[in-house]
Amino acid sequence: MKKNLQPILLALTGLLVFSSCSSTRQMMDRYRSGMEIPEEAEPYPKPTPRAKLLGELTAPRICYDVTFYDLNIEIDLDNRKIAGYVNFHAWAVNDFTELQFDLAKNMVLDEVNYKGKTLTYVREEDAVFVIFPAVVAGTQFQFRVTYHGEPVEAKRPPWDGGFVWEKDKADRDFVAVACEGDGASLWWPCKDHPTEEPDSMAINITVPSDIMCV
Repeated sequence: MKKNLQPILLALTGLLVFSSCSSTRQMMDRYRSGMEIPEEAEPYPKPTPRAKLLGELTAPRICYDVTFYDLNIEIDLDNRKIAGYVNFHAWAVNDFTELQFDLAKNMVLDEVNYKGKTLTYVREEDAVFVIFPAVVAGTQFQFRVTYHGEPVEAKRPPWDGGFVWEKDKADRDFVAVACEGDGASLWWPCKDHPTEEPDSMAINITVPSDIMCV
């Protein structure tokens, strides 16, 4: 009896394999996107100057660690602008006389203030390099960055970063910001690098009396 079953089982197995291959081929033909898989990997794109400044862990970046941000801004609905300041609370990881933070180059940087004195800085793309008096490793310090400007408007949020200026169904102003992909430095000064996470942050936003900030 077993000898008679073997040819039948083999035949059934062959039919199933053939049927499966045929179905798979039909599905591939039906859903084929037209995309071709390259035989060899393409070379990686060269990083832009902006990407290098944001991504590289250089000495001015790693010399300090931010523990707390105090963000204070006012929103100008009519002109679609913001203005305010950020207090950086940090400690020195290494001795330094220069540090880097980030702010979108389209935003206006008014002042960097340390211990009541205005500091000199240089801007390159979205990076800001500030000259400090000598700070010794282990020192806790604070400085304030005052700024204003018209932040980039998100064309296709949340996929594109920037501000959203809309009206709700009751024709009331609706303002939001999408920056998860592009980084918070699109609209406020910060140390914008994945390795940098403050312990906490305060956000104070001034808006017209008929608007609620959440």
